[in-house]
Parts: sequence; C-alpha cells; structure tokens
Amino acid sequence: MNLYPNPVASELVLNMDLVKDGQYLTEIYDLNGKLISGKTFNVTAGKNQFVLDVNSLTAGMYLLTLTGEDGTKISKSFVKF
Repeated sequence: MNLYPNPVASELVLNMDLVKDGQYLTEIYDLNGKLISGKTFNVTAGKNQFVLDVNSLTAGMYLLTLTGEDGTKISKSFVKF
C-alpha cells in the first residue's frame, strides 16, 4: 500500500497491488484512536488506485488502515495540513 502526497491538502491517493479480487475496508483514525471515516472498496487482482477526499479533516496526523476480507490489516500514517 502506498499513500501520496504526504503531507496532503485535499485528496489522498491510495495505491494497492493485490494478489486477488475482494473487498477492502479503508478506515481513517486520529492519533487518539477515534474512527474518523470508513469506506469499502471492491478491488480486482493487480494494481488498484483510489482517491480519498480528506478536505473535511483538520490539520494533524492520521492513520489509514486497510483491512482485507481475510482480516489482514495494513496501516500507514499520513499528515493533513
């Protein structure tokens, strides 16, 4: 999983290279662990790219967590300015 730009102003691009089709849940948490937003994406095997609107977030550091159908989780931090 790759996120850019980081820091971000309004649109965060999420790139994923996946081995199988499925549904993936993206969740954004603040540093206190509070869930800010969540969205499910249907993806195909191979390269996938999604644009996440982060305009409504206040400036600060966040954690984006990607969860697959099998429960596998990947997390990356990003900064909103």
